[in-house]
Amino acid sequence: MKPALRLMIFLTLIGNIRFGWTTELPEPITLSEAEILIYLMPASVKLRQQGFDVGWELEKFSNQNADSFRFQVFNAKRKCPEGCSVTVGYFAVDKRTAEVEDLDARRIVTDEEIRGVQAILRKEHHLASKHSE
Repeated sequence: MKPALRLMIFLTLIGNIRFGWTTELPEPITLSEAEILIYLMPASVKLRQQGFDVGWELEKFSNQNADSFRFQVFNAKRKCPEGCSVTVGYFAVDKRTAEVEDLDARRIVTDEEIRGVQAILRKEHHLASKHSE
């Protein structure tokens, strides 16, 4: 074996051991994992603290090949007379980063609990975050 090839193999093995590098390909998160992140959003938690419950529907134009799952999130218990809205907002969960975005405010939704679940999902699916944490 050539010395240069040996060195490359050695450095790759050391990198895998020392720095946790992996050769496993990233896998997108599942719909149920995205739904867990929606359930944990601060807006969802706030609704439950007020005695309501949160519900969501996957947007009809969301498809399996899209980069994210897109949801309409709503208050599932509030009785609403005609003309009022129970919609909390529209959110997307990126399949390749597990990031949650508020599509109305155009910002990333996060808190300590979401970051913890994202860390688990990213490790399990070999994903990276778009944004530094």
